Amino acid sequence: MKYLILTAFCLASLANLGQGQSLLNKALGVIGLGEANSKCREAESKLGPGQCAILFTDDDCRGDSYPMGEVSGNLPFTYQNRFESVLVKKNCAFIGYDDSIDKIGQGLSSLLTGKRTNEERLESLDDSAVVIAPKDKNLGIDFDDVDSNDNLEQDIEFAACACGNVGPCPAVPKHLCAMCYDENGCDRSDWDNFLGIPITNLWSLSRGDGGRNGIESCVVRKGCSLTIIDTDVLGNDGQFTFTAPKDSDYHFDMNGNPNPKIDDLSNDGEHVTCSCPGEVEMHIDELE
Repeated sequence: MKYLILTAFCLASLANLGQGQSLLNKALGVIGLGEANSKCREAESKLGPGQCAILFTDDDCRGDSYPMGEVSGNLPFTYQNRFESVLVKKNCAFIGYDDSIDKIGQGLSSLLTGKRTNEERLESLDDSAVVIAPKDKNLGIDFDDVDSNDNLEQDIEFAACACGNVGPCPAVPKHLCAMCYDENGCDRSDWDNFLGIPITNLWSLSRGDGGRNGIESCVVRKGCSLTIIDTDVLGNDGQFTFTAPKDSDYHFDMNGNPNPKIDDLSNDGEHVTCSCPGEVEMHIDELE
């Protein structure tokens, strides 16, 4: 009982001290859910070799299950908008989106040209939920408990998973080249979602959650290169390219960076380019 009282007191203190809702959510995620959500521990034995996550149709990792490796793609139609919880393998990250790519009716350009740009396809995915498992243990969670701008319970049509998280940042899945955030430490802060960046020759960012003049940190997929560009006529801070090693993702913080050129670009990026060797189209797996 003393431990329960102490836990409640600590959480209340965090809130009263104004440490921010995100910090409180992280505390709840660790203390309230336990190692893999105590009700999800039975499901951990289902995480086989090569698997990155398992989706479940009921809360607490129960019901029908759908295992997935390090893939990115539209869920099979019979599994779309069904899942209520997920078990993510240690040091991996799962991303669920509430729409699918190339759904009928998404954009006039697909009707006119039969082809959409990587940027258009990515933007069509809409809201997202990200679940990042700690380095040393699996994480099970119900989607209505995920710190997200939208409850994606029974509302996921596109799913992605990747392993190799970097510090506080999720591993970047194959359909993305990089992921950027409103604050240092891969914290989306006031943004509704993280800013996913596909392979792109030049993308003019939109304002608000679109990232224009708002990026402070990013994580770049292994082997890929992200260039952040300031094109402002007044006070132009130029551009800088961040390249990830071939064998691991790369996370960088811009605000307060010891390199003054990077620090100056913080909250000033207006355009981006992103490339991965040998890749042109967005990588989309055919999930079964």
